[in-house]
Amino acid sequence: MNADPEVLRKANVKQAIENHLHDLSPAVRDAAVELVSKYIAQSSDLAQEYYPVLADRIADTSVAVRKRIIKLLKTMYETAGDDRDKQVDIGVRLVSRMSDDDDGVKDLALKTLEDLWLGDLPQTAFSRPSISLSTENIPSQRWTVEEKAKATAQVIMGVAGFSGDRQSPLEDLFHQVVSSKEGKETPAVLARYQEICNALIGSLVDSESLEGFDLVSCVKTVHLLVAAHPPMMSLSNAKSLLPYLKNTATKEDQAIADFILKIYCACIPHLPKTAVQFAQELQGVLASRIQKPSNPLALPECIACFCAVIKHLTHDYQRVVGLLKSCNGRVKSLAAQPDSVNPQALRSLIIIAFMISLLCEHCDFDSLRTEHPELASDIDGVSKLPIADHVYEVVLGLYEAFRSAAARAPLVRCLGYLFRAQPTLMTRPQSAAMMDAVFGGEDEDAKGRLLKIMQGFLISESEKHSALQKGKSTKKAKAVNMEELVGNTDGFAESGVSSAVVQRYLPQILEAALSSQMRIQAVAVDILGFTVKQGLAHPLQCMPVIVALETSASAQLSARAHALHSILNSKHASLVNSRYMECARMSFDYQSRLRKEAVQGYRLDPLPTALLQKWYSLVKEKRPARQDFLKAVVRAFDLDSTKLSSTQADIDFVRYMAENLSALDYKTQEEVLTVIKHLTSVLSTAGMQVYAVWSPQVQPGAHNGDSSSHVAGPQSDDVPFARASVIVGMISILKAYLKA
Repeated sequence: MNADPEVLRKANVKQAIENHLHDLSPAVRDAAVELVSKYIAQSSDLAQEYYPVLADRIADTSVAVRKRIIKLLKTMYETAGDDRDKQVDIGVRLVSRMSDDDDGVKDLALKTLEDLWLGDLPQTAFSRPSISLSTENIPSQRWTVEEKAKATAQVIMGVAGFSGDRQSPLEDLFHQVVSSKEGKETPAVLARYQEICNALIGSLVDSESLEGFDLVSCVKTVHLLVAAHPPMMSLSNAKSLLPYLKNTATKEDQAIADFILKIYCACIPHLPKTAVQFAQELQGVLASRIQKPSNPLALPECIACFCAVIKHLTHDYQRVVGLLKSCNGRVKSLAAQPDSVNPQALRSLIIIAFMISLLCEHCDFDSLRTEHPELASDIDGVSKLPIADHVYEVVLGLYEAFRSAAARAPLVRCLGYLFRAQPTLMTRPQSAAMMDAVFGGEDEDAKGRLLKIMQGFLISESEKHSALQKGKSTKKAKAVNMEELVGNTDGFAESGVSSAVVQRYLPQILEAALSSQMRIQAVAVDILGFTVKQGLAHPLQCMPVIVALETSASAQLSARAHALHSILNSKHASLVNSRYMECARMSFDYQSRLRKEAVQGYRLDPLPTALLQKWYSLVKEKRPARQDFLKAVVRAFDLDSTKLSSTQADIDFVRYMAENLSALDYKTQEEVLTVIKHLTSVLSTAGMQVYAVWSPQVQPGAHNGDSSSHVAGPQSDDVPFARASVIVGMISILKAYLKA
């Protein structure tokens, strides 16, 4: 190959390399990638031929292979020329590694994307467009920057489109890039952000037809960039987006409007205070959308933006107080006679409940009552109590009045908005009674909605805490919070709500994490991940469910559970490396839920792989933990020698554990001998007892037909004993297999 790299084009060579890329040995796969990477950068045609099989190895089980593929994909990206589809595909694959189990892989993927999109890119990374453009009055350096920004924006827009309706991992990527920069590095990165954002908005304003241009993806990408650094949105760019809010006839228009509203919510606090004309126009557009809402689901972003523009720019508090007063009056009149509410009136009632709850979330009316005495009479007209408490009582009263799922579903969402505004409301007895009733009922959809409310509440509290800590870090170290010093601990009361809620409903959350309904399970696993990362519950409470989820057939779910297990193992190894049998039993129970037939302890992938292999991979690095694990799990084969009776469930569990132990990836002979030693101990006691019963000693006269010389064997109806003998047989087979 050193003499002629073209040999890589031969079919037999290509097939041999592909076979080695799928070899069982990580070292062989790594060597194959290294071999190809030496020559692939020299020929774009060669890179195109090998790209599919190489790109797939970014999900390799070996950390070394994944890292080498990331470096290779960076080279392929830079030499892709005008092949934007290939660059988008590489971007998607690199972004997928942002959720990798290994921190080194995540950091490398982050650094690679930062270099490709936000660094000083080489000239070969992007080819100039083939069209002829006059650059007579534009400096060549400026044109090059604009060209690169446009090409990068096009790739990022394509990557953002792959996430669909889910939260894009690009948002976390951009946040991490901005937060990791300090000192002189920050302006350069922010300048790149600004160039890309300007290129995207320019394509919207000038109707430039970029290759693969998609309006929704373009606005979504702008939102991802602005969310990472809101000050980058200039007033002129903000004005350019305003026309897209005025037309929401189609589903696509509605999606675009939602993203633009999120952009405004992020950037409005950073716009100049002189942007009064723009703010008044925006407030008018939002007011018209709120007064005539076509879809209740569009209200959260509208009201959030409406309150933000009033708070930071127009200061037209009379308008928001008037809206609160109007909604309060209408909801009281409609709720006075719940039995006579028709479907049309119910829809209006739900929309008004949404509005009044969202107003409480995004506007502090109690502070307005104190700071603006001219508004006090209007606010007191709604209630002299705290407004959030008043609205909470109203919404909870509506929830109790209407028993239909169609009415209760949106009202639960309204309570979620109030919980985010006033966290202590979630710990009230009325809230606890409502949530207990939902979790104790049979309505799975209602449970899913309540879990979604909990998830939103926990995320909201985390964001508040992060913002608070960021604000504190910007102050001088010598600054003292005098309010806390003199005993004002209102903030402390709210800070413990998340932990209290999670600990109260952790059993229900863990049960939902094992649900067979993917929609409910996904939300519960998100809450479980948040609980583990924030330390809101004891690790031992979560471990059995995490181990069970590691055995899932879904690669994504299994990887998420393994990542959580890794976090707990690194922080609380002495705690989580206990209760082995409880975790193993939970994994068996989880597999029993998923499978109608007998549970298997291994999965063909393509060779037999133990379901508990990921668990074992975390403990086998250190000998004491490895030995403790093996000595604990082999106790699944213990039999009570005084009874020698088992159930069918015992047989299924022993089979599950036997198949796991037979398929584990042992590295040393000591591991196998440890298992064999315990199996021998079981066979020497319970095994010999079973053998003595099923194979009675025969007197010399037995061959002459003297049946009386036989020792009485087990009765035909002794099924529990027969099951115990089956377990002994499985132990014997496992021991023989491991010895071989």
